[in-house]
Amino acid sequence: MGIEFFPAKPDQIWQREDMMFRSIDRAHLLVVFDTDGVIQWANDNFLQVFGHTATELAGRPHAMLCPADIAASADHEQFWSDLRRGLPHSGAYRRMGRQGRSIWLEARYLPILDADGTVTQVLKIATDITGHCLTDGEAHSKLAAIDLSQAVVEFDLKGRVLAANDIFLSLIGYSRAATIGVHHSRFCSADHVRSPAYARFWADLAAGRFIAGRFERRRADGTALWLQATYTPILDAEGVPYKIVKFATDMTDRVRLEAEASERLDQAERFRLMAEDRQTALETMLRDMEGLVDSIAAIAGQTNMLALNASIEAARAGPAGRGFGIVAAEVKKLAEDSRSATQSVREMLRR
Repeated sequence: MGIEFFPAKPDQIWQREDMMFRSIDRAHLLVVFDTDGVIQWANDNFLQVFGHTATELAGRPHAMLCPADIAASADHEQFWSDLRRGLPHSGAYRRMGRQGRSIWLEARYLPILDADGTVTQVLKIATDITGHCLTDGEAHSKLAAIDLSQAVVEFDLKGRVLAANDIFLSLIGYSRAATIGVHHSRFCSADHVRSPAYARFWADLAAGRFIAGRFERRRADGTALWLQATYTPILDAEGVPYKIVKFATDMTDRVRLEAEASERLDQAERFRLMAEDRQTALETMLRDMEGLVDSIAAIAGQTNMLALNASIEAARAGPAGRGFGIVAAEVKKLAEDSRSATQSVREMLRR
């Protein structure tokens, strides 16, 4: 049995003057079709949204308001077959305005029956929801992009896993069946789970506090997994948290590289300190050597003076001091050689 809405009269539906129809006309988009889907009339709201004039629409098929893929589909034909049999349709529909502009409508298609119960027309009552659909579509696209690029996992307020995407499962190394329903603590080290910080972590999330940072977790094989993550409480219509969504990026390789770089910096610092210690020791040794060279030079100078005095005394002694003079000459030569050697060493130390 079809819906008997505005039973047909000699005058057309859109010519009715009763208050109920006029109230609907002011608040909604209205269009009337015959049973073949040909447009008979559309109100001003409908014309404004779709960008057509009444003349452009009159006598045109419903398909002209639909994208090509919908108009050519078997579902579209079935849609009008149902309406001809008196079966109403309702829902959200994608339609097409002037220049191919997409329009989304929340609409009801209502068969109009005559006194014999035969469908004579179809009245469409609609609301433009394009703005909402575009907003929802953009939000959906953003979430889809995040889902394809980041690890995403949802928890209840006690930390049990509600859902996880493929990236998270791949990183953590558990199957979906082994992940859904388990507690977040499975992915953490035992020491961390026992710490007061871990209990405070979940208490803060349950209270609606946003938490972000770098976190160390454990894969199924026990190896370390480092994640740059945000834990975001999701609020219900009353502003009360009811679940937690985690968005994460794998930072394990970066953390490993940072650790290696830090170790190399530590090694470089140790080598620098060792080099400084050795430099200090070398400078001390050089100062000691300079002191030693100065001492040798002083001894050589004194030896030279003694040799000179000995030569003078040998000359005074005449033939008896000849041998003593030879020794004095050798001592003098040795002193000069020592002074020359110490001078060379001093010049080398100063380079």
